[in-house]
Amino acid sequence: WLRRNSVAVERASDSKEIFRELFHTYQESKALKKVKTQPKPKPTKLEVVLLRVHQILASDIWKRGIPLIMALVFLVWLYRKRTKQISVKKKAKFDAQKIDGEYHCDVFIVGGGPAGSRCAYSLAKEGIRVLLAEKEPYPSDKICGDVVAPTVHDMLREMGVMHDLMQEGIGKWITSRGLVSPSGNSFVAEVGTMHDLSVQRVLLDNLMKNAAVRQGADCVQLEVTNLIPPTAMNSYWSIECKQPSGKTCTYHSRMVVAADGATSNLSRSIGLVTSETNTIWSRSFVKPGSHKFGADFAIFHPPELSPGFFIVTREVENYLSLCCFVMPGGKVTPEDLPAVHRRIIKENERISSIIGSDIQMTEIQCVPVRVSGVHKCYADQFVVVGSAAGHIDPLNGQGIQYAIIGANLAAKTILEGFKRGDLSATHLQRYQTRVDNAFGWDLWMSSFLAKILYYVPSILDATAAMIKRNGKGPLKLWLAARSGRGSKFQFIRPDIILMIFVEFVYQTAKSKIK
Repeated sequence: WLRRNSVAVERASDSKEIFRELFHTYQESKALKKVKTQPKPKPTKLEVVLLRVHQILASDIWKRGIPLIMALVFLVWLYRKRTKQISVKKKAKFDAQKIDGEYHCDVFIVGGGPAGSRCAYSLAKEGIRVLLAEKEPYPSDKICGDVVAPTVHDMLREMGVMHDLMQEGIGKWITSRGLVSPSGNSFVAEVGTMHDLSVQRVLLDNLMKNAAVRQGADCVQLEVTNLIPPTAMNSYWSIECKQPSGKTCTYHSRMVVAADGATSNLSRSIGLVTSETNTIWSRSFVKPGSHKFGADFAIFHPPELSPGFFIVTREVENYLSLCCFVMPGGKVTPEDLPAVHRRIIKENERISSIIGSDIQMTEIQCVPVRVSGVHKCYADQFVVVGSAAGHIDPLNGQGIQYAIIGANLAAKTILEGFKRGDLSATHLQRYQTRVDNAFGWDLWMSSFLAKILYYVPSILDATAAMIKRNGKGPLKLWLAARSGRGSKFQFIRPDIILMIFVEFVYQTAKSKIK
């Protein structure tokens, strides 16, 4: 012990100093040992955070990560700026330029169908002065397949339309579906409720118009006769109209929305749409008690309509809606379609055996249709929505859901334009982008598949046989794509293509053996 503490011994000058130094050294070592045996106090959360921040700031990672962090912050800011929901209840940039009066509005919508009514509802809900102009008096019937896909049921609930449909008993859920291929391969599937909804178009249009009026939109019966563009950016359109009494009037509006149907007369007048309608649609009703149709929905592919199909839909009170749809490229002309429609019902054995031969049918009506979308559906202070923009699926003829979704996207873009004070084509191009992202590519795939079916219609035979043979998996895929809940790109999945190809080879070999 003395050797270990020799330093203290050397410092001492006499024996008293030695023992005094030794005593102090012993006390210090004892105190040090006591301190070492005591547990260290646990650091607080704040101390841990501060220590961690200090370590990060002192490390090289911080220096290398500064550009990355700044880039991430900029991207988040840019994303929030582009996708932020904008309220237009404070439209300071346009308020000073408004012209008050009976014939002035913020947005003039031509066409009171699902697209026009949904757009008017969304705009009026945010405080925009909207005028909804419809040529025909409400309720007016329009030739349509009368089927509403589940992709827009939430929007209809928001408007209160779904409640009115169920409350008044004018909507019917489609719980069973059937498919009949050109050679007769067929199946019927039970799909349950809450899928497609069948409702007569005349009733749907009236309910949607009432919902827009409840939000503050003005609905007027007018026929637009001339459209004069604004003389300057963010100025006013001059819309010359004809009232039912024959009196003419002129409305002034900052924004015009064309929802005037497949003929696109309004868009043609300003040179935005130049192409002709590329297909036709016919419809008739069968009175209840005169048919024996058991399912809710069936789609036939008779050779007379190739490439095209014949749809039978059961509606409320057991009415049947019979529709013929000719895909682009079909040989049936608008003049021939009524005769073809009637001949299919009477002479096609599969159709007549399913719906009956002694049916009481109403007059057959035909209408031109534009499918697959137009190249450009916007201009300065002008957008095209619904069937006027060609938002109809060429593979199944459905267009109501695309009209409602597209009108909702148009209203969103217009609201942003009013907030920013910019309704130019540069800003409204966002509407085209949003439509392409929502269903534009799906319509393109439908057009591609329709062309394949035009040249190889026997693929439908293979598809029907494959769905019937493989059961629920392909059936769910077909139902989802048919109703719009799934993408048409699912049809080109490798496993689906393989199953259709195997069935196609089998069906071809079987027909040759026979």
